[in-house]
Parts: sequence; C-alpha cells; structure tokens
Amino acid sequence: MPAPDGLQSAFMAAFKYRFRVKFDNVDYARVLYFPRQIDFFIEALEEFCLSRLGLSFRRMLDVDRIAMPTVHFEADYRRPLQFEEEAEVHVFIRKIGEKSITFGYETHRLPDHELTSTATQIVATVDFDTWNTIPVPARYREMLSPYVEPAM
Repeated sequence: MPAPDGLQSAFMAAFKYRFRVKFDNVDYARVLYFPRQIDFFIEALEEFCLSRLGLSFRRMLDVDRIAMPTVHFEADYRRPLQFEEEAEVHVFIRKIGEKSITFGYETHRLPDHELTSTATQIVATVDFDTWNTIPVPARYREMLSPYVEPAM
C-alpha cells in the first residue's frame, strides 16, 4: 500500500540527494535518459555513505578491502524528468542479509515531490582481493542498522 504523498515507503528515507537534470543527462526527447537515473541512484548512495556513515567508497575498497558489486537491480519509471528540472533521490536501507544489502530508491520531482521513479538494488559483500562473498562486516552492519526499514 503506498504511503501518503505518493511515497512508496512509509518509512522515512535514510538520506535525500538533490540533483538537476543537465544537458548531458537528457536524450533527444529532452528528458532524463533512463540509464542516467541509475547514476543518480548510485551518487545518492555514495553521498549517504560519506555524509551519514563517514564511509567513503575509496576507504571501503582501499582500506577495508571490501567491494559491494550489484547483483540485482530493478527500476520502475513513472514520469519523465525534463531538462533543467530539479529532483531528489531518497535512499532507503531495505534489508541487511548475511552476505548482501538491499537498497531502495525513490526519485521525486521538485518542488511538487511527484514520484518519478523507484528502484531496488541488491549488493553482495565481497573480499576485494579474492572476489569471494563474505558476511556483511559487523562494522558495516552496525553503521547501517539504524537506517534499516522496520519489517512490515
């Protein structure tokens, strides 16, 4: 059941990331080219990790030697975003599994907050040197746990 105001999730977003649709983001129809939306989801996730968790992707890879490759991604596009429109990506932590993390995303056009797209991304936690899956490190689980949506 959708949440109020067109939000897909009744749970508050862990993080919100604003962007403006620039000329190099649009296709011939002057709307956001759909693969670029995925880039904005990843930018939002990277900013969430850095600003809320104090964890840069560089530290994750170079110091902690942890990689989180995407193993599943799905998106639904509801409304186009046009050249020079502003929007906001809401980042959600849907689930922390044994060896994976599920992130959710919603994009809302500004200023009316109309929902324009939703997505789910599942990442695996892997040892950067061997590329073998590993349990989600306890430190990461502790950092992310306060942001996990409650089970419904």
